[in-house]
Amino acid sequence: MEIYAASVLGFIANGSFSTGQTVVNSSDANTTSNYVISKDGFRWTFEGVPDSISFYAKQGDETNLKGESIAKIFLHDAGEFRDNSSTSTPTTGVWIGHCVHRFSMSGNTTWTRVTAPFTYTYKQGDVTQSGAHTLIGRNTDNDTTTILRPNYLLASFSTNKTAKQGNENEKLDIDMLRMIYDKGLSSLKINGEEKATLRNEYNNAEFATHSGLTGSHSNSGHTHSNYNSLICYSTAADFPQVSATAKSKHILYCKVTQATTTKHYAVITVMHNDYSTFTDTIFFTNAHPTFNVSLNNGGTYTACAGQTINVTASGASSYAWSGGLPSAATVHPTASGSYTVTGTDAYGCTATNVAYVTVNPLPTV
Repeated sequence: MEIYAASVLGFIANGSFSTGQTVVNSSDANTTSNYVISKDGFRWTFEGVPDSISFYAKQGDETNLKGESIAKIFLHDAGEFRDNSSTSTPTTGVWIGHCVHRFSMSGNTTWTRVTAPFTYTYKQGDVTQSGAHTLIGRNTDNDTTTILRPNYLLASFSTNKTAKQGNENEKLDIDMLRMIYDKGLSSLKINGEEKATLRNEYNNAEFATHSGLTGSHSNSGHTHSNYNSLICYSTAADFPQVSATAKSKHILYCKVTQATTTKHYAVITVMHNDYSTFTDTIFFTNAHPTFNVSLNNGGTYTACAGQTINVTASGASSYAWSGGLPSAATVHPTASGSYTVTGTDAYGCTATNVAYVTVNPLPTV
């Protein structure tokens, strides 16, 4: 889309575009009788609650843009909505969310990504909107926020933020307008400890998806990451517990499916209010089942003084004994007592067992 300024009736008219109807009743740039209006026949149905907007912009080749350009997006209820072009706020109608953003492309003939956040005003308890729909948004499973879905969108772009202030023939090019439903994470924890690297990997992948950098036209996507710390498990409770918190309070949910003994991964799923999702599968790549260290003779040994006692452990790769015994699979204790063996397998997991030894003194003859 390209908009350009032109000389009209002795003054410079800014280049502009709107999804609504443009009404010009006066050459006075500061009068409210000039406006754009969203009404029947001139409106764009829109029921999403995005976090921000992004688009690409550049200056046309002919004449440098003078000053700042402006983008104005209003999400409003079912009634008519009027936006006076000389102000940053509407003159009539009820808006649920809006984004008014000034940006400079003066001298910039290279496509540049522009982003700006939406601001939402009507929260839980407000019932003043005409025909607006209720939306339940969740930031976490325990944090619920109520906002309202809009009914329509009114978007306008102008080559200059102020009427009649541009240069004749200046041009502004706009492309790839996207509503951003941010499914990024503000927190990702494993066993209560923040994992910044995993969080950043998730957010970078999610950003590439919602911003269109992957070439996809969908807001949905997925990524995966690896958690390499050693995990020795016998039940699902032995796996690290993953928790996540979404950045946006406009999502439908952020949930985590924990790992099990048969599925060595946790899945984070964030669903936004446009029903797009982003998932992250965290693979526990160093998870191994626990094992047992076995002892010969059932772990109980009785002998007379001077006799050799053979205590043999099995089931591990290496062994360490208490009581000053050497690190070997088979040891020969010479005194009564209990001896603990700790076995370590090839992955580094450990298990223990106890040998009970009784050494009887020789009889006196």
